[in-house]
Amino acid sequence: MTIDFQEGFTGDDLEIRAGHHVVARLNPRTRLQTGWAGRSEIAADPGDTLVIALPDTGLETRFAVPADARYILVNRDEHGLRITNTEDEPGYL
Repeated sequence: MTIDFQEGFTGDDLEIRAGHHVVARLNPRTRLQTGWAGRSEIAADPGDTLVIALPDTGLETRFAVPADARYILVNRDEHGLRITNTEDEPGYL
């Protein structure tokens, strides 16, 4: 599964956890021209619960891996982290 980080990221440390294990670490930073901040490829099965966390800020969100999505899109805004999914590969200019 592909997780794309899009709007609102400023280079903070980010972790993706499955269970109690960190499966990826990155520092996404949104490029204003494209709206893209980074990408992570994760091995996960439908129904698995993943946690996306910004440990230094206290923000985190949990979600179950959907059966029908190949791409997970993560955006950060004033309400926290928003997760959406899509079958279509996102495009960036």
